[in-house]
Amino acid sequence: MAIQVEKMTKELCKGIRNMRTGLVVGGLSTAQQNYRLESNIQIIICTPGRLLELSPDLSQCFTVVLDEFDVLLDASFHEQVKSVMRLLPSRHQTLMFSATISEESRRYAKQLLYHPVQINVGKPSNPTEKVKQMILWVENDCKKKKLISILQDKRFNKPPVLVFVESKLGALLLADYLINKDILCAVIHGDKTQEARTKIISELEEGRYPVLVSTNILGRGINMPSLYELSVSSMVTLPTQLVNSPHLAYQKQSKAINENREKVKLK
Repeated sequence: MAIQVEKMTKELCKGIRNMRTGLVVGGLSTAQQNYRLESNIQIIICTPGRLLELSPDLSQCFTVVLDEFDVLLDASFHEQVKSVMRLLPSRHQTLMFSATISEESRRYAKQLLYHPVQINVGKPSNPTEKVKQMILWVENDCKKKKLISILQDKRFNKPPVLVFVESKLGALLLADYLINKDILCAVIHGDKTQEARTKIISELEEGRYPVLVSTNILGRGINMPSLYELSVSSMVTLPTQLVNSPHLAYQKQSKAINENREKVKLK
């Protein structure tokens, strides 16, 4: 995502004098990134972990943008973001963008912001009406067969198609299975280098691969209460197995317990 953002930033900055960008992400040379940071750049596009690793001087950085901030403020990134914010001058502007905003992310945001202003575009936390949402319940033993039927159905197979799986091994095995069924696909996971990931994404955009099998390096795990609430609000027909799922009930209960704990902390 950071690579795509920098590419777009360069396009937008064309014609603006002395407007230079620097990309700071894992998987690329730290020496080259350090050199770039020391080259009088105006915009840094980064992941928080690599930025902290290089520890540049941010005393003159007066604007910080957190894209997909609901992800950046979850348990795995929250402390990193707070550490980055400490490197900024006391008076700076913080901009946060996200397509979905949970109550937990709102609470984290309030801890980082002073007199925040929220601006909504469209219906917050709702899928666009132009996209048809479909949810199918498939038992484990039937998943591959069902996937093949979907990919071979011209009504649903509109490349490019993303197929998410849980693990690297699962991604590799599924990719081999699809290829044996004469379905051309690529596979991406966390062990691939940044250069390899970028190449695969470019080839997908060019139409070389109609299907991409990926671990959650390109997405997030599905939170069932969030999925349930959005589906109901979007008038999506839900499988009875999902509505009656004990896992859904457990996640709802856990969510309520965590929210109550946060309320007690705030008091």
